[in-house]
Amino acid sequence: MMNRTISRRALMQWALGGVAVLQGVGWTGLAQAAASGQLRIGMAAPPTTLDPHLKSNAPNNALATHIYDTLVTNDEKSISRPGLATAWRVVDDTHWEFDLRPDVRFSDGEPLTVDDIVVSFDRANTIESTASFRTYTRNIKSITSPQTGKLLIETKQPEPLLPNSLSRIRIIRAKFKDIPSDQFNNGTAAIGTGPYVLKEYVSGNRVALSANPNYWGPKPALPDVELRIVT
Repeated sequence: MMNRTISRRALMQWALGGVAVLQGVGWTGLAQAAASGQLRIGMAAPPTTLDPHLKSNAPNNALATHIYDTLVTNDEKSISRPGLATAWRVVDDTHWEFDLRPDVRFSDGEPLTVDDIVVSFDRANTIESTASFRTYTRNIKSITSPQTGKLLIETKQPEPLLPNSLSRIRIIRAKFKDIPSDQFNNGTAAIGTGPYVLKEYVSGNRVALSANPNYWGPKPALPDVELRIVT
């Protein structure tokens, strides 16, 4: 029983809303759900960076899910669902059109722009990495905006699984395109449109998150979450 701390329903809402954190990353259990509404989770596999484009592995991707958004998301059955894009359609063999979610803002209050999306995909495709996201971006030829609220993606070859690939690339502020990865770790560039914002990152020890007041979606069930590395 969780006492007066936090309801089981609220706990499950957080878990299901960010299932990636609780799956595939060696989480060891709930250490504490505090009366203040803070959830503490023990993890056996620590994230190595908060740069969402630097290194693709389970702990890093799980953490990034709560800070950054993607154009498309995948549900528990790997079915593509709306993210920053609310709908999409095939135009022809090498063109897809996406409807962008209106009035999305980053956690610093700045509005999401097409430039942010273009820069994010370009950065994920070009950043030097030993475990890159290039698999998901290398077939993209161009990203343009034919009109407000629309995104047109042209691929080099037909790409029937493009929505799935888009679910892997997290969107950052365009101004952070060339910033070093350590600026994400110290919080300077860890600015996303996801449900949480970074409060503190201590490599190999803990990550503290708080609810993003500018989040476009439902308010997170838990205002504060702390992930602690348990060895």
